[in-house]
Amino acid sequence: MSKKYYWILDGKYYEVSKETYQKYKKEHDHSKMLQNYENEVHIFSLDAMAAEDVSFHEVIADPNEDTEEIVLKKMMVEKLRAARETLSSEEQLLLTLMYDEGKTMGEVGKAFGISQQAISKKHGKVIEKLKKFLKI
Repeated sequence: MSKKYYWILDGKYYEVSKETYQKYKKEHDHSKMLQNYENEVHIFSLDAMAAEDVSFHEVIADPNEDTEEIVLKKMMVEKLRAARETLSSEEQLLLTLMYDEGKTMGEVGKAFGISQQAISKKHGKVIEKLKKFLKI
């Protein structure tokens, strides 16, 4: 009784010759090895390391991070900074206290000498200005 060889395609078992099985097995194993290698490879630029203010850690690409998403977030942050600069100094201070320093609306109201409700209203207006500038 000779040994039978099977190959699975689309969830179905197909009987194949030993030579065919060995050929497909070799190709399959090679493909898996390349896929594993591709998942382990980290791309980095030596030119970027020579640039000013770039550390080695910043140059190494993380395969778990979506580069496109990171770039889009950075672009949005830049737009937000530009939008923030169009605000008055009082409006900028309001955002700084709330978002950079983590103050509550009540605490910000005390700092401005007005009620929490008045700060809430100012905050809403500032957010609307930013949305208008950012076109969102």
